[in-house]
Amino acid sequence: MPAAPIEIGNQTIGVLTGERFREKTRPFFWPLAGDYPIYDKYLYAVMTADDDRAVAYHEAIRRIAASKTVVEIGTGDQAHWARACAKAGARKVYAIEENLEALEKASVLIQDEGLSDRITLLQGTSTQLELPERVD
Repeated sequence: MPAAPIEIGNQTIGVLTGERFREKTRPFFWPLAGDYPIYDKYLYAVMTADDDRAVAYHEAIRRIAASKTVVEIGTGDQAHWARACAKAGARKVYAIEENLEALEKASVLIQDEGLSDRITLLQGTSTQLELPERVD
């Protein structure tokens, strides 16, 4: 069944899904970049527009992030989950992003929302960076 179209700049993309993607008995992870260093703004937009996914993540973050030190790997240009953790009361959030352009956009957003004191952006990959402290 088609999802609502997503507009990115002057382009519109659509996503087709079927019932097999809604099965609750086994996890389905998409998009999967694996070990390939890609940043695709269209795939990112599709992920962030997935309401079922967003609701589940927000509920989990509200339940467990308060007073914790957390890490988000692949924060993207919106640092969506890093910001959600900070707003849910996380003590400290380390947001890792390899793509410099995405990191710079996320930085502006974090500063505009007054979250710079709790979110630290780190450029690189999780396998190459060492965090300054242990996360919960």
